[in-house]
Amino acid sequence: METNSSYAQCPEPFIPELSVATRRGYLDGRWCHPHDNGDTIVSCCFPCPITDWRYSDDFSSAMVPWIGLAVLVIMIVSALTFIVLPVSATQRHYLTTSPLMGFIFMSIAFIIPLNPSVEYCYDAITPNYWLSEANCAASGALLLYGVWVLVIGCFFRSLSLYLQLCWDVEPGTKFRAVSIACIFVGSLAMLGIVLGVSGVSYQVGNMCYVSYPRSIGSFWGPLIGVAFISFALQLFIMAYCIRGVLAQGGATHSPDPAAATATTAVIASRPPASTRVWRILQLQWRAIAIAWLILLYVVYVGQSVLRFRGASEYPYEELKPWIDCLVRSRGDQEACLEPAAKIEPNQATVVSALALLASGGFWGAVCTVRWSMVRAWIDWAKDKKDAVAALLRGDGRRGRRSTRQSDLERVSSDDDGGGGDDNVHSLRTVSISSPTPTTTMTGTTLEDVDRLYGTRKYHAPQLSFSAPGRISALTGSTVTTTISSHNTYDPKGGGKWAD
Repeated sequence: METNSSYAQCPEPFIPELSVATRRGYLDGRWCHPHDNGDTIVSCCFPCPITDWRYSDDFSSAMVPWIGLAVLVIMIVSALTFIVLPVSATQRHYLTTSPLMGFIFMSIAFIIPLNPSVEYCYDAITPNYWLSEANCAASGALLLYGVWVLVIGCFFRSLSLYLQLCWDVEPGTKFRAVSIACIFVGSLAMLGIVLGVSGVSYQVGNMCYVSYPRSIGSFWGPLIGVAFISFALQLFIMAYCIRGVLAQGGATHSPDPAAATATTAVIASRPPASTRVWRILQLQWRAIAIAWLILLYVVYVGQSVLRFRGASEYPYEELKPWIDCLVRSRGDQEACLEPAAKIEPNQATVVSALALLASGGFWGAVCTVRWSMVRAWIDWAKDKKDAVAALLRGDGRRGRRSTRQSDLERVSSDDDGGGGDDNVHSLRTVSISSPTPTTTMTGTTLEDVDRLYGTRKYHAPQLSFSAPGRISALTGSTVTTTISSHNTYDPKGGGKWAD
């Protein structure tokens, strides 16, 4: 541990501030205090880094970058899942994939400290910050940008659900353009604000975080506000849907006896209200969990980081027992851990906050994974295995059959309108769907099949008296056919078709 006993002005292990000639680095990050040297008062500073003196020798944030690396691998797998698998299996949507980009930026920020060229301190008493060290600037900027992309992306996700379910307004291309611009360009603007007002610096561990001075107004305040609004919107959406289910469970009075009888029959045939409420929770638990986790993370990590202030922000009376202990023990920090633990944040709080922040992407993946994704990956692997086996055998029929099936699935998923977000249509109809079954031909339309594989010639059986029909209407996934009026069967004409 770095000490300096050659300066008579300050007791060991402190260093006189005037002995350091450089005035660069994060000057507000110096831990200095006045020391009465008898004739004069000298500003004595802790050697950098301060965490070597505040926490035990067992303290280490070295595991945080490795957590970030593991989360980055999970995020890459999630991104490949959305890219490779069909929409029907992933429910891919731009408001679902944009928070994923935020997690990727954050994970990259956490693995930058694995670079051996990272320099925590600029000199003996001054930590580095984003204007004095490139790794600090890169890691801090990526971390803050990723946090804003994540929080703003989840806000627009909640806002989209709110408009669709509560106001029956379908967000269109304008909403999409505005939301994407706010998510990525707006996050860049918020990053510029926090760097210009507060900056990022090394405070604890080998990761750069937003500096304490003026950070409440430039970063933590707006971030907590947006996260809270997103969570409040999700709670309101859930309450609104449950209220609609419960309100429709009552009797409806109508002056028309026939209408009243029909309404009573429909109500009686509906599932119980508890079943429909449970269905709503099943459809909404992902969005609620994501909004709640983001709010929890922002509040917990924020209050932990805000406790790690500069030395000038702590009352001297709070630091004096710890400083006197270090002077008496001649720099033995292990002997002074008890008074140091009374200075917030303690070691356990710091480690838990850093680990939670680095592992946030894992919980994001948990909230977005679906069993259909696992099945789709299994099917994809089987198709590739069959295609390779067929290629090795010199038989392309099996591979063509797999390709044909995947093409049909892709066309079918494209007809669903691009994914949708958390089964919004199911939420709209969960309380009003009719129990009467209807039969339609769903899936791939005939036009799509013809476009992919061409038309097939119709071979009429010898004893058949029917003729092929003509497709007259094709709406969505329901096909209606009519018989051509100019093809008629004349029994008097020898049983031939007349044009």
